[in-house]
Amino acid sequence: MKHAVIIVYDGEYPSMGAQQASAAAIAQYGFIHDLEKVEMYVLDEAAIVTAIAGAAIKAAAVKEETDEEWAIRIIYAEFKDSLITADFEEFTTSLAVKLAVELAANSDLVRAVRILAKEGAEQAISDEVKIKYGLTQRVFQSIRRTLNLVCQGRHIIFR
Repeated sequence: MKHAVIIVYDGEYPSMGAQQASAAAIAQYGFIHDLEKVEMYVLDEAAIVTAIAGAAIKAAAVKEETDEEWAIRIIYAEFKDSLITADFEEFTTSLAVKLAVELAANSDLVRAVRILAKEGAEQAISDEVKIKYGLTQRVFQSIRRTLNLVCQGRHIIFR
């Protein structure tokens, strides 16, 4: 794994000998194993700021939303209250009713439920996201069971 040592100072551009002496001093502590493979860069303030800002922008732009993340947003927007309070009966009931109504239209809700009902959907979602949106194993079980019941045309009677 590569590491970097950043030294910020006021002064002149260091000579190659000064750069090599700095690397050799760090190597004495056992952190650098091969001085031949050390890469050194000398940057001014503008270049440092540009590099940091460029890395931050690149990291933010690279992250694309997965299908599972999209599906979670749809489910959470629709059933936020019951997910926050962990009211699984309310969640399952509301999901069944909405799913039955929207099944023929193949709405975003239906597509989201189908994505989250797939085998392995839980593993594709980070624990951080699961906690943020109140997604427990029981929620995924409810989604699968409700989709199976509604898609198979079984009727659920609520009293």
